[in-house]
Amino acid sequence: MAIQQCHLLVPALTDLFARLDPVEGVRQVTIRSGTRTGDLLAVVVGDIPSGAEAWGAAVARSGRGRLRAVFGEPFIREEVAGARFRISGEAFFQVNTDGAEALVRLVGEALDPRSDDVLIDGYSGVGLFGATIGRKVRKVIAVESDARALGDLRHNLGGIQAQVVGHRFEAGVGGAWDIAIVDPPRVGLGKGGVDVVVSGGPRAVAYVSCDPASLARDSRYLADHGYRLQWATPVDLFPQTFHIETVAVFTR
Repeated sequence: MAIQQCHLLVPALTDLFARLDPVEGVRQVTIRSGTRTGDLLAVVVGDIPSGAEAWGAAVARSGRGRLRAVFGEPFIREEVAGARFRISGEAFFQVNTDGAEALVRLVGEALDPRSDDVLIDGYSGVGLFGATIGRKVRKVIAVESDARALGDLRHNLGGIQAQVVGHRFEAGVGGAWDIAIVDPPRVGLGKGGVDVVVSGGPRAVAYVSCDPASLARDSRYLADHGYRLQWATPVDLFPQTFHIETVAVFTR
């Protein structure tokens, strides 16, 4: 069935989608928008069609090869909570900008960061929390394993005292930290991830979860280390779907 309009898309993406008629040689198109900047980016698997300059910018790849810029800049910019982010074509970023701002607000209020704090930002992505809440602390330890996000992460943490750790969070991080933020994928932290969080001795942990089941399991692991759930707040990050994001705060 041909879809005429998706009411969940921002207007810029709705307009662009209307121009994306089937094109020979194009197997997949992912379009991204900076809701608050107006930036547009198309990530194309296959051949770039003629006239695609109207998309704003495009990057392409053949099969599983590396992305290459075709025209324009190979990233979009977005603004959240007073910070400006660079987001490359395949780097993860929350799809709902207003929802991302709500997450930053909730986590910031919960942790109440101090100017002499060290913050660990696990599963940092391009730095949503490190580049916002991180401006209020002495140092950020940002941990991210996805090579597609690391360049953006380092760029977005510019001007902040930060250490970027480019491997899996569960592999461990040395040192100590006063507060922790973790935003893992649906599988959650697991026992290994929780062990890393508590190894730094944080007074408070903000857990951003996209799966209630893994959050419930990890809450038990945190409780085994003496951390107690203070509160949990759902965020409707994906309107008109059954998916829910949850911010949960633990202290000891």
